[in-house]
Amino acid sequence: MADSKSKEVFYVNINNSHDLRRTILETSKAVIENLHSFEKFKSIRAERIKAMEQLIIQFREINDISSQMKIDMPKIKIPAFKKKLEAKVKKEIEPPKKEFKHETDDELKKLEAAISQIENRLQEIK
Repeated sequence: MADSKSKEVFYVNINNSHDLRRTILETSKAVIENLHSFEKFKSIRAERIKAMEQLIIQFREINDISSQMKIDMPKIKIPAFKKKLEAKVKKEIEPPKKEFKHETDDELKKLEAAISQIENRLQEIK
């Protein structure tokens, strides 16, 4: 009797079954497209990580070569170059001097004359 109860199948009527099938298929398609785009993203991320690792290796090589070059190069003191460098540093350190220009009496008189002419024209217009 237990076998007969477990084998019973119930069917339920679904309205608009064609629309339901269509939405399920569209949703499945969207999920597959998202998975595809995620796989592209993962491959791009892996390429980026590989490129970063190569860049780090190249930077290490450059640092090794430059340190070796510093060791191999002769140490020569150039006094003329040092003087130029010190002069350049002093120029950068010194703040620029600001010069304030004071208006002279002649300029003030010219401006007052121009203002009086404008006032006269305004009075003539009125």
